[in-house]
Amino acid sequence: MPTSSELKQVVGRLLEMEPEAIEPGTSLKPLSNSMQSVKLMYALQSIGAELPVGVAVPDFAALERAVGSQAADGADPVTAPSIVLPRVSLSGGLGIDIERVSELPVVPDYWEDPFYSGTFTENEIVTCITKGDARMHFAGYWCAKEALRKSRPDLAATSLSRIELSHHADGAPFLRVRNGEAWEALPCGVSISHTSDLAVAVVVWAPPAQATVKEEPAQTAPAPPAAAPHRAPRSSLLAAILSFAALALSIYSVVRH
Repeated sequence: MPTSSELKQVVGRLLEMEPEAIEPGTSLKPLSNSMQSVKLMYALQSIGAELPVGVAVPDFAALERAVGSQAADGADPVTAPSIVLPRVSLSGGLGIDIERVSELPVVPDYWEDPFYSGTFTENEIVTCITKGDARMHFAGYWCAKEALRKSRPDLAATSLSRIELSHHADGAPFLRVRNGEAWEALPCGVSISHTSDLAVAVVVWAPPAQATVKEEPAQTAPAPPAAAPHRAPRSSLLAAILSFAALALSIYSVVRH
């Protein structure tokens, strides 16, 4: 069971604060986004603590209560409160995520670090570390996984380690999830873009194929072939969304400089 001092060490590293400066009312809002919350989860595990799923920790005092930490003077732990985050209504077929590359931790070994080994599959780690800027590519993979989880309510709680970004023989990316011991490719499109500072990914689910019943013509002579109905390219929506995201990245880069 972690002490209050150990928790302050963990929070201090993540917030880039001196542990002595952390008080019960210190806000943990900077650790509330998806990537920071994963960092907090693995940091807590390193000291033998576990944050209950769905428990809100707006400040340091709430974190102490949630993990039942033992105060430095040996006081009895406090039972974690039953504060459950409300269910968020998500889009049924579209997800987008954008992250700063700098948010990913700098580590000496991606294989040994719990954040990377617990978030990315072995194939993803191999792919990212063999490229020029590993953290930039990891950020893109992260965005693809998060965009997938945002795109469908039934995938919102799926562990990131059970989602994999892979590639077809022609290099086109696709997403798949682990179902037991097997991997199942998902019928959705994914596109990723990044700069040295930001990464963005968009996931769009393809509509289900509509079965058609072909009727036999009444006449004996073959009927002329019917003109195929015009269909918009499946990737048009994805391309439009990605173009918008790329424009946002460009504007952000210009503003920064």
